[in-house]
Amino acid sequence: MRHTPPLLLGVILVATGCPVILPAADSESPSEKVAKVLAQPPSRERNRELREAVRAWAAIDARSALAAMQQLPRGFEQQQLVNAVLWEWALHEPVAAAEVAWGFPPERRSQSEALVRVVQSWAGHDPRGARAWVDKLPAGPERFGLTLVAVDGWGRIEPEAAAAFALEQPPGRERTMLRNTVLKAWLSKDAAAAWAFAKALTEESDNPQLLQELLDDWGNRDPAAALGRIDELPDAGSRQLAQMTNVGRLAEKDAAKAIAYLNAMPAGNVRDETVLSFVRLIEVRSPELAVEWVLKIGDPKFRAGAAAEIAGRWLDRDRAAAERRMAKPDFPPEIRERLLSPGR
Repeated sequence: MRHTPPLLLGVILVATGCPVILPAADSESPSEKVAKVLAQPPSRERNRELREAVRAWAAIDARSALAAMQQLPRGFEQQQLVNAVLWEWALHEPVAAAEVAWGFPPERRSQSEALVRVVQSWAGHDPRGARAWVDKLPAGPERFGLTLVAVDGWGRIEPEAAAAFALEQPPGRERTMLRNTVLKAWLSKDAAAAWAFAKALTEESDNPQLLQELLDDWGNRDPAAALGRIDELPDAGSRQLAQMTNVGRLAEKDAAKAIAYLNAMPAGNVRDETVLSFVRLIEVRSPELAVEWVLKIGDPKFRAGAAAEIAGRWLDRDRAAAERRMAKPDFPPEIRERLLSPGR
């Protein structure tokens, strides 16, 4: 007759609400630590400690840790803890972890993303091995999804090799997805190199769209660097949209740099649109600065409409402060009179 080990039993009993007294020890074992944290009331700190304790156990004895987590009540927490064990296991024995995750029923693999987490962990240190293992799975959407995960890891470690693999695939949707996955992963490693590589793909029919999407992703990470590449986009409309978007992103991180960029822009419709985008972003936290800049819009009609819009919203938030600013001589009197007229 098989018996449940005492420490594993402690974890199960705590998780199911039954009292348990853990055996005394000179130092707390990983399984005892997990049982102790499981007994705590729910909190963010408990969740963090629990993940750390489970991964520490998995680093020593992944099979026992997994067996314990699988005995917990089914639900989101159990799913996350099983994935934490598999992630840690994949760092040390990726093939074993992958085989266990692949053995889960398909619907469970889909819901818990257990196998995705294993391949993701594996690809973080051995992307070629992860991809080779995935290649042996039955063809279908699940295998392709896992290939994307492995290629993402590959693109962060060996981007040139991963890009070559993607471009060797037959033309079609899957090739495009592989290529884009590699380039976005490469962007996190060396954005300038990824951009240069993408620009050189002139034979790709969707190159303009590819560059636009890549620059947008770059702008999320480093808007100042992305703004320096705006002129390299082939389409004028894309350039204007990217400029407005990334000036706004830069303003959130460093308003002084955004202002310096705006000051360097040539006068015209593009600058006016970009200034308004910047002003709308800062108007709540810096209304004085927003009004100062909205009055720098070049086109008179566009400036009047934008100034009325920004000042009108400021009046709704803080009427006294807005009126004081509007009383200054640089603010258009006709807009001030209209906004302050009775019945507005």
